[in-house]
Amino acid sequence: MEEGKLRSRLTIVLDGQYGSCGKGAYAQWLAAEEKPALALRTGGPNAGHSVITPRGVVALRHIPAACVECPETTLALPGAALLNVDVLREEIAALREIGVEVEHRLVIDPLATVITHTHEKAEADLRDKIGSTREGVGAAQAEKIMRRAPIARDFRELQKYLGDVTSLVNSHIDEGNRVHVEMTQGAGLGLHFGHYPFATSRDITPAQAFNDISASPSHPGLDLRVHMLARTYPIRVAGNSGPMLGGEILWEELSRRTRGYVQVERTTVTKLPRRIANWSSEEVLRAATIVRPTLGVLMFLDYLQPELGKAAQAAWKDRDYDMLQQIESEVHDLFYAGVLDKYREPFKATGSDIGAVSLGFGVLFKTPAWEALQSNRELYY
Repeated sequence: MEEGKLRSRLTIVLDGQYGSCGKGAYAQWLAAEEKPALALRTGGPNAGHSVITPRGVVALRHIPAACVECPETTLALPGAALLNVDVLREEIAALREIGVEVEHRLVIDPLATVITHTHEKAEADLRDKIGSTREGVGAAQAEKIMRRAPIARDFRELQKYLGDVTSLVNSHIDEGNRVHVEMTQGAGLGLHFGHYPFATSRDITPAQAFNDISASPSHPGLDLRVHMLARTYPIRVAGNSGPMLGGEILWEELSRRTRGYVQVERTTVTKLPRRIANWSSEEVLRAATIVRPTLGVLMFLDYLQPELGKAAQAAWKDRDYDMLQQIESEVHDLFYAGVLDKYREPFKATGSDIGAVSLGFGVLFKTPAWEALQSNRELYY
């Protein structure tokens, strides 16, 4: 291949189920691997992405997870983002307390929608009806469609962050830089694809991501990667939040299956107990068919392999790299032994495979498929 201009790897991280699958921890881990020049977060504060730092766990609802591992990465909220000024202020302060500075590298598009208390009040009855987090995101989105929503350029507190994110994204792609896009929630909650009305206010697909960041998938300098995550046991938020194709189970049952390893999970935003269900290949295949992931990621493998999960988490905490290497070898053995086959099926059916697995919060390992799925690293046009 003739040497030319280095192509820009644009990686989209999204969930193939209903959210809360560990996208924050995965996006943080992937950022440490790839060191993107630019990281964007789409969606709004109705979903939290937790990241791990030496001083504890931080739940991010606006700032991209790359902020922790990549101090040189520019962080951006595009014009399609919806933000709560109070949440943003608190998040920036929480990150500063643990030594992560983001103010000087945060860019917010002037057209990003600002959520107000009026929007939150408008969704007061939606938790009982559809399991809404009642963060005002849908109401703010509707108001923007009606062209009367408050936007970032209207707020004095946000002036120091304002910048043309559309131009920023496209200039990074033109220059061949790496870009990460972190989506919220999951494909199964899509407005036009999910189980309406038990849906979020937008779709969670690569096409939506491109629309959100005002970029084109047909850009000749683009090397597109889509990482779709799925949990071994998918969850939905508490309440009347819609169907789960694998069949809902009780937390007590899952705790029994794992000999007490699994405890009740609560959502990052509402703090309510989540609903949990068995794995459904049909559910993941349905999402993979429209997402067409480059690489699949199986989260919560420790729910299937509790003892391996405990060992991995202890080794990760102690930074015992010899043990971590041994555990990665055991993950490869599981891969080759067919233990992961039913989880690989929906990915393989759509031209991909599982390239990484998690054995605990932020404890991730590559599978034998990783290098094959991440091939052609140096692409030029």
